[in-house]
This record gives sequence, structure tokens and C-alpha cells, in this order.
Amino acid sequence: MSHSSRNFKQRAHALVDRLPHDATWSDLIDYAMERQDMEEGSIDGESSRIAEEVLEEYEQIKTEVERSLAREDRGNG
Repeated sequence: MSHSSRNFKQRAHALVDRLPHDATWSDLIDYAMERQDMEEGSIDGESSRIAEEVLEEYEQIKTEVERSLAREDRGNG
């Protein structure tokens, strides 16, 4: 497997991991197409920067929620 294929698979896995638990195939396709547009430069720099900031903030919130849920699970178990 080439390096670029591994890199693509890693990015694809990361994309799926970022989706909410109730995501649909449509959500996945929309997000993947947006990501492709960003990588190809179809989205201007400002929009790309904003999208990355939103994604980073989402990741932080998701991590906080997951930690909180894990603490609750440990407390109930």
C-alpha cells in the first residue's frame, strides 16, 4: 500500500470518527465533499480557516462530553 493510500485511509477514518453518533450516510457524504473542496482549494482561505476553527471547537466539545459521560458511567457502575 502506498503512503498516499495509507494517508487517505487515516484521514477517512478521522472523518468518520468526527461524525456525531446519529450521523447518516448523507452526513458523511456532505462532510467528505466539503473536506475535498477544502483540500482542492475550492473553498476560499477565509471559509477554510473558519471551517477548521469550527471543527476544532467541535472536537473539543465532543471530547469534553465523552469524558463527562465516561465519568458518569464509572459512577453508575
